[in-house]
Amino acid sequence: MQNTFPDSHFSKAHFPQIAGVIAEYNPFHNGHLHHLQQTRQAGADFIVVVMSTCFTQRGEMAVLPVKERVQMALEGGADAVFALPVAWSLRDAEHFALGGVSLLNGLGCSMLSFGCETPRADLLSQTASLLEFPPESMLDDLHTFLAEGLPYPAALARAAGRFDPACSSVLSSPNNTLAVCYLRQLMRLGSSMVPLCIPRESDYLETRLDASTFASASGIRAALARGDWPAISGAMPETGVRLLREASLNGRILKPGALDHAVLCMLRTLSPEFWKQLPDQSEGLPDRVRNALKTAVCLEDLLDKACTRRYTRPRVARLVMHAFLQFDRSVLPSDGPSQALLLGVRRESEELLHLLGPMKIIGNASQLSDSWRQSEEKAWDLWSVGCGLPMGGLYSHRIVRV
Repeated sequence: MQNTFPDSHFSKAHFPQIAGVIAEYNPFHNGHLHHLQQTRQAGADFIVVVMSTCFTQRGEMAVLPVKERVQMALEGGADAVFALPVAWSLRDAEHFALGGVSLLNGLGCSMLSFGCETPRADLLSQTASLLEFPPESMLDDLHTFLAEGLPYPAALARAAGRFDPACSSVLSSPNNTLAVCYLRQLMRLGSSMVPLCIPRESDYLETRLDASTFASASGIRAALARGDWPAISGAMPETGVRLLREASLNGRILKPGALDHAVLCMLRTLSPEFWKQLPDQSEGLPDRVRNALKTAVCLEDLLDKACTRRYTRPRVARLVMHAFLQFDRSVLPSDGPSQALLLGVRRESEELLHLLGPMKIIGNASQLSDSWRQSEEKAWDLWSVGCGLPMGGLYSHRIVRV
């Protein structure tokens, strides 16, 4: 798709500010709208979003098809949306950040905009530097806390806190932790992107919908499951509510439990040898999931039984989804994407595509490299079973234009 767009109207004297955002929009809500608006007010001429496709970072499946989520983002203020493939979206925070930051850096974004509980770039950068270049004493403490059974995020926060108390408070919040991962990736890439910290206005795990505050995506999904459309209408932009209603009426919503039988069937057929090849695991975790699988009757039951103080729910859920998709360590990359798959663009912003690069931009999934294409194809096809949709969604997707 390179070199096929008209020249930009921007003069050489004006270098447009292109802000990059890493998102899931599962679904897009008023908090996301606020984030994009704040990013624009901070000086962004264009906003480029890198969005998870069918599976999310916490080991969950997207509630809506990619098309609707892309349209929500474009209607909400994004100028272009690119795919964050499952090979990076369904990973721990470090690899999730690796995929998103690598894409935005390769697309030439000048700013990286993200939400966080501590909107202080200096403190976040201080924490990122400590984690990127940890002293030996901190690593010793980390190993000690892990041996005591603490989950890795909690052990890391405690170890960092012993060396620098301010860093402990930063790492105690999930979005701060992800923000720190973004900053670490900027360091590793030697990127010139400027961090833009936007304060979060809600708890992203809060399931209640309160009209006085921004709702979370978790709360909206819970309301969707119980059919509470009045609550949803107050939590999302009008266009988003319309798209969500249309998807629900057309059977394009992934309802809770829709893929439970498929997941359990797949997991029960896997050999013990395959479980040992799954990525991002530690000793004992695969065995714990396999033991829970013997009596679990649904996915929630499996996660409830497998989770412990040490093995958090997102970590177990990611392992389960990797097993479901049959993604072993050989499938998942250790570096960032080399291509950018365009999912959608605003018509009035198509000149933006001429400004992006040097990463190759493609508009058709058939042009993807083999390893990425095969894993992404499987993710789209298995996800679509839960909505009764046909195979081939990755290839039938057309660039969304609004």
